[in-house]
Amino acid sequence: HMTEAALAFAKADQVGEETRSVDVAALAASLADDLAELGHDVVAEDCEAVVARCRPMSLRRAIRNVLENAVRYGHRARVSVVREAGRAVILVSDDGPGIPADDMERMFDPFVRGESSRNRDTGGIGLGLAIARTIMRAHGGDLKLENREEGGLDARLTLPAAPTGRMTT
Repeated sequence: HMTEAALAFAKADQVGEETRSVDVAALAASLADDLAELGHDVVAEDCEAVVARCRPMSLRRAIRNVLENAVRYGHRARVSVVREAGRAVILVSDDGPGIPADDMERMFDPFVRGESSRNRDTGGIGLGLAIARTIMRAHGGDLKLENREEGGLDARLTLPAAPTGRMTT
C-alpha cells in the first residue's frame, strides 16, 4: 500500500487532466454527500457558489483526502465554501483533538500520520495531506491547518476563483 501511495503521490502533479471551470461548492457538497452515504458524519453547510478554473478530479481528490482525515481523526466533518478576496475558500472543520502547534507543518510531510501507531485500522499511511497540499499548490492555492480555540481543527483549502459572472469551459 505504501509503494502504491508513494507512486500516486509522485504522479499527483503529472496527471494530464484538462483544466475547466467548476462550481467548487457543488463539488464539495457532492463529496460530503458521498461520504455521508457511506455512513460518515459529514455535512456541507454555508456553501456559496464559487467557480474556479481547475482540474476537477485532482481538486476532488484533495478535498476528499481532507474530509476523510476530518472524519477519521475528528469524528465528524463540516465543509463550507466561500469567495474571499478573489479566492475560492473551502473550509473543512472537525471536532477532534487538533494537532500540536509544533507538529502542524510536519503533517504535510509524506508518511507522517497524526496517529502514531502503524495500524492501518486507525489511520492511513500518511500521504493524504501531502497529496492534498501538492494539488492545491499546483492550482495556485494552498492548504493550511489551524486549531480552533473551542477545539477541533480547521483545514483551509484555497485556489484562485474565476471572475464572477459566468462559468466558462
